[in-house]
Amino acid sequence: MNIKHVCVSGPYVAISTSDVTKVYNLKKDSSSCIWSHAHPHNNDGYKVTSLEFKPTFDVNEDGSYLWIGTNKGELMEFDLLKGTQGLSDRRSNVHTSSVNAILRCRHSLWTLDESGKCQVWLPENGEISMANTPKTFRVLPRWTFAMTAGWRLWIGQGRNVQVYSPLQLYGDSFNVTPRSIALPPGKAVGNITCGTVLPTDKDRVFLGHDDGKVSIYSQRDCTCLDVVPINIYNIVTLAGVGEFLWAGFRTGMIYVYDTSVTPWRVCKDWDAHHKTKITHLIADQTSLWRAGVGIVLSVAEDGVLKTWDALLMDDWLGMNVIFDCADE
Repeated sequence: MNIKHVCVSGPYVAISTSDVTKVYNLKKDSSSCIWSHAHPHNNDGYKVTSLEFKPTFDVNEDGSYLWIGTNKGELMEFDLLKGTQGLSDRRSNVHTSSVNAILRCRHSLWTLDESGKCQVWLPENGEISMANTPKTFRVLPRWTFAMTAGWRLWIGQGRNVQVYSPLQLYGDSFNVTPRSIALPPGKAVGNITCGTVLPTDKDRVFLGHDDGKVSIYSQRDCTCLDVVPINIYNIVTLAGVGEFLWAGFRTGMIYVYDTSVTPWRVCKDWDAHHKTKITHLIADQTSLWRAGVGIVLSVAEDGVLKTWDALLMDDWLGMNVIFDCADE
């Protein structure tokens, strides 16, 4: 079973395939899910193209509501506490093309479609609701990569990077960079595939490329600081874990890099998903205090999800619970 989309909030992990969306609780038995919803495939059916947990002001309620975006431009909210019939809200009039990203930033949600329409959902009366009127902006159409860094939106299209500020904080205009950020002289990269930030580094943004290079940008002035080749293989996914940069490859390998030294030092590498492409690598910053252990999740295209000890203790692999979603 090919897992298309993954999101995490503390102990809760949501995964979506072309047929079903499921939610697991890492504190419970890892062999069964706590919530699932089958997606229709008739003439009125849709495909899930994005998902994210809705932020709440009470952190103990995080993971209670799941937003799903579809290829038809629809948004759906599910109340996970109500079980499989917990569709609590639905909007079909805010996007006209596939909603390919739902991003969390502070207490807001940003939904982006493939045409470049960005909807900013802010809390009203203490919560985010689809009944609210979102703020509408425009970014690059046909973008292929999107992530949040600080309070800003980083958009990738091929090799190009532009930065936006949907919350318009600290004097920002929405278009932070009026044109793509230039690379240093003599530097070249492939297409952008992924990106992340390090929780301990308040400035640098790391973007992975399909030629095995990582480009490094400054959040402060939105310039490219350097380009570092780290592998001969396509970098599929990146995650920032403490002061370390984790990278997942199509070979099934995970590498952990110390970026505080030059050249970067490989702290650890291992065969996480034997010869199977890693599609997602996610570090949840709240898992240490909500789930009782720092967790990094890796997902391979064969439907196997594994969790790893983010603190790099006990031979660096202190936790290795496996969800084989293909067996369910």
